[in-house]
Amino acid sequence: MAVISVTIYLVFLTTTTWALCQPNQYSTRLTSGKEICCFYCAAGEAVKQPCKSNNSNSICVTCPEGYYNREKTKSECSPCFYCNTKLGSIEKKACTKSAQAECICPNGSISKNERHTACECPKGKQIVKEECVQCPVGHFSDKENSICRPWTNCSARGDVVQVAGSSTSDVICSKTKIQPEPVTTKFSNLQTSRIFLNNLKTISANQHTVTREDKKNNDVYNNNNTGSGNLMTWGTLSLILVGVTLLSLSAGFIITMIIQMKPKKMNNILRSRKCRHPVQEQEKEQSSASESSLVKQCSESA
Repeated sequence: MAVISVTIYLVFLTTTTWALCQPNQYSTRLTSGKEICCFYCAAGEAVKQPCKSNNSNSICVTCPEGYYNREKTKSECSPCFYCNTKLGSIEKKACTKSAQAECICPNGSISKNERHTACECPKGKQIVKEECVQCPVGHFSDKENSICRPWTNCSARGDVVQVAGSSTSDVICSKTKIQPEPVTTKFSNLQTSRIFLNNLKTISANQHTVTREDKKNNDVYNNNNTGSGNLMTWGTLSLILVGVTLLSLSAGFIITMIIQMKPKKMNNILRSRKCRHPVQEQEKEQSSASESSLVKQCSESA
């Protein structure tokens, strides 16, 4: 039994030499079907042709541009990958014949793959010294991994700002230029409106405490600012006052005349009474001849 096991092991060694290759070797099969061990090429080289005998060197060739091969690892060169700076990736080490490139993403950005060949610095930010930082005031970036640009200066072009800018968008200018006259007229109208409103507030606040003299002054002020209708009202009032004055004077004159005429009338009445009493007494005592003489005397005195 032991003899059979040794025989099988010897056959295995003679037919499968690949199991005896060292870590810096690779196995290959000859045209005869025999497998042998060949040494890897140096770093930066690729195997052009395997060795012809066991434990011998291969025929090597330098890796082409854009390819690399580490020392004693593979028989073929591998393609390099590159750090995409347009996508925010930063190249720490360039690819060489013997080593792959090394990329990193800026602090504050987001890596899009394991090799960090593409990164994302969001809108409103930019990459400064391997860091993704916020745009300064008055600047914006509207794309990922872009540089912050200053806002458009509308006033320098004679335009006005229609939409304000932000960290992710530019200012939008309006082609309409500022016209001095409309602005002045607008300000004047606004000032006039404010003065009018202030006057209304003052009148409303003092309307319960205004005296008759204040009302009279306000009436005069309002009449001076009114049209021909108010002037007609004052003229009519003046005529009424003149008429009342004339009527008062006429009434006073008439009353004075009546008062002056009343004493004279009373004197005449008294005189007539004095003449009648003597006449009546003498009618009893004297004759008709003497009565007629007394009547004559009274009429003369009258």
